[in-house]
Order: sequence, then structure tokens, then C-alpha cells
Amino acid sequence: MRVSVDKLGKQWGDAKTITLREKVSFICGVMNIFLSGYLIGGFPEWFHIWYTIQLLYFMPIRFFTYHRRGMHYFLADLCYFVNFLLMLSIWGFPGSKRLFTAAYCLAFGNNAVAIIMWRNSLVFHSFDKVTSLFIHIMPCATLHSMVHLWPEQLQASRYPAIWAIKHSPAGSPTAYGNVFSMLAWSSVPYAVWQLSYYFLITVRRREKIAAGRPTSFTWLRRSYSKTWIGKIVLALPNALQEPAFMGIQYSYAVLTMLPCPIWLHSRYASAGFLMAPG
Repeated sequence: MRVSVDKLGKQWGDAKTITLREKVSFICGVMNIFLSGYLIGGFPEWFHIWYTIQLLYFMPIRFFTYHRRGMHYFLADLCYFVNFLLMLSIWGFPGSKRLFTAAYCLAFGNNAVAIIMWRNSLVFHSFDKVTSLFIHIMPCATLHSMVHLWPEQLQASRYPAIWAIKHSPAGSPTAYGNVFSMLAWSSVPYAVWQLSYYFLITVRRREKIAAGRPTSFTWLRRSYSKTWIGKIVLALPNALQEPAFMGIQYSYAVLTMLPCPIWLHSRYASAGFLMAPG
């Protein structure tokens, strides 16, 4: 099994394979844009299926390539957790208003704005960049189609959580479409992710990280070391740098989620936000 994986890795890195992969990536990337636009404009009720199919295609390849390059700790990042939450919400618990609220806020908040922070861009001939952009923007596009483009009858039958939140009067127990409820219910899974990441990656894999294996923290520390906030964090003792980073990361997540009630209640504001990263 290991020999087969190594052989596949060598073939994947072969110059001819890279050229072919870039050509295929370019064609698929362009077709993806056209097909996604066609579905979201003409058949939005099918867009969540299109998103699911692509996720099932992209994720195994991302898992394989990141493991081969020694970057697999990045697979524990928040963006992958957000896609997991959205899949749970769509296919597992479509009636859970709390799960939907968490997935919506984290997708339209930290996950979408991270396109700028992580300097993602749409480079059609780069499969890695296409995958990264998909992971960050497609959850928002999927949620936009479900919240604003689905008929109310379809929402009520297929995704009752959305219908209940959109039609709940202010002050009712199901009125989750306000900033306080959205921040509260998105903070719970965020805390689960953050603590799991800290203990399972940062603490348990400390020696491997010290030996040079990259993580989000090491990448951000290097990339933003010359900025004012980077200088503040790096000026702290080593034992406090990671907790400081976690606190800054959560504060950043909260700031990005504050406008989420606007995106939830306004179709045009949501569409404008989706077009902003481009």
C-alpha cells in the first residue's frame, strides 16, 4: 500500500503530469465558474448538490497532496471545519436552527474574509489555488442560494431551519437572526474547534512543529511578523504567543461575523458581499 502511494506521489510530481494537471485544472476551473453561475442563476435548488459533489472531489485530493508535502496540519484549520458543519447542516440536521446559524456565521464571517488574509486568488491553472478558493467561497455561495434563492415552500420542506429563522417574529425563541444569537451559537462550535486544534495539534504535535512542520500559526507568524500586530505577538514570551494568537483569532472571527444578520436578511447585501472578494 505504501509503495503504491509513493509511486502515485512520484507520478503526481512528474513534469509531464504537472503540465497535464495544469491544463485540466484550467479547463475545469473555467467550466466550474460557468456551471456554478448557471446553477445559482437558473436552478438554485440544485446548487447545494453541486457544492457537495465538488467537496467530495476536492477534499480527497487536498488530503493526499497536503500529506505528501508535509502540510497536513493545515487540514485541521477552521475552513475545513466550516465545510464539515455545513455538510452536517445540509444533509444531517436540516431542522437544526443552531447548527445552521453556526455554519452560516462562520462561513460568511471568518471563512469568507480569510480569502484576503490568506491571499487566496483564482488562478485557473493552479489546482491548489482553485481548491483553496473553493473551500472559502463555495459555502457562502451555497448558503446564499438556499437562504435567498430557494422558494419558501422548498425551504419549509427541505430546510426548515432557514424557514423558521426567516419567519420568526422578533423576541421569539426561534428568532436566531439577530447579532447576539448568531454570535452566541457560532462561538460554541468555534470554541470546540479551537480547543481541539490546540490540544491535538499545537500540544500533541509540538515536537514535529518545532522541527519545521508548518501550521497556520507558524505561517501567520512568519507572514505577518513585520506588521504591528505581529510585532506585538512576537514581543510576548514564547509561552504566551499561541494563547495571544488564539485570542486575536477569535476577536477577528467575531468582527467578521457582526454583519452576518445583514447578509441573512438582505438578498442584495449578501450578493454584494459575495462579489466583493473578486
